[in-house]
Amino acid sequence: SLDGARVNVYVKERVPIAYVVHDNSLMMIDKHGELFYNPAMESKLPTIYTFSFDYVKKHYTNLNNLVESIKNMGFRINEVYVTDRNTIIYVSGGRMVLPPLSQISPLVLDRMKKIYNELGMEKMDVLMTSENMAVIKEEK
Repeated sequence: SLDGARVNVYVKERVPIAYVVHDNSLMMIDKHGELFYNPAMESKLPTIYTFSFDYVKKHYTNLNNLVESIKNMGFRINEVYVTDRNTIIYVSGGRMVLPPLSQISPLVLDRMKKIYNELGMEKMDVLMTSENMAVIKEEK
């Protein structure tokens, strides 16, 4: 109009859940699966090494659920290695080898919680080979 226009702009900062590294490129991913880069933001986040940004973005819901479940169990995630064969997570209490990110389901997360909560071991390595079997090695 002759009086001009009024535009309201609302800005909401993205909150990253992890760093994602692929071929020496570093990005951040938020809980909605959006990859972004913010050089000014420094945060202590898990670092995820992957063979493909697209794979992580496609399965971001599973990644977000996995990160939240591990945090809720009281562990601090150091590094995550995402491949098309498995997901390897290094936490403060050991190492977890889980199915590929595409196959992380509420059932897998529930089994993981049961293993760590019921056994009560401080440091251990867990290998979930199938839906019905897990190999557990206690560190001394």
